[in-house]
Amino acid sequence: MPDWPHSPPHRTIESGTYMVTSGTYGKVPYFSKPEQRDFLLEKLFEYARLKYVHNNPVHHGVVPVAENYTWCSAGWFNMHGEAAFKKTVESFKTDSLKVFDDF
Repeated sequence: MPDWPHSPPHRTIESGTYMVTSGTYGKVPYFSKPEQRDFLLEKLFEYARLKYVHNNPVHHGVVPVAENYTWCSAGWFNMHGEAAFKKTVESFKTDSLKVFDDF
């Protein structure tokens, strides 16, 4: 395998002076276990579904703004949700989803 310049192999059998950097020494990868990756993926899907559900009345032409629909939680979410969480949920794109909906 050829050397990769951003992660050179540590050749300690050759004589010379070595500098071990903190970028590679004792590095523990995040999400190294399948359960951790599954948790992250589930959260991402949860946020995407939440945005999709909030925008459903608008998507079907029931109301122009989701917050105005009586049976939608989008109004409550905008009034009581934390700003950072709202920003996270709103960052997901739902316009390219292909969900069967016979409404």
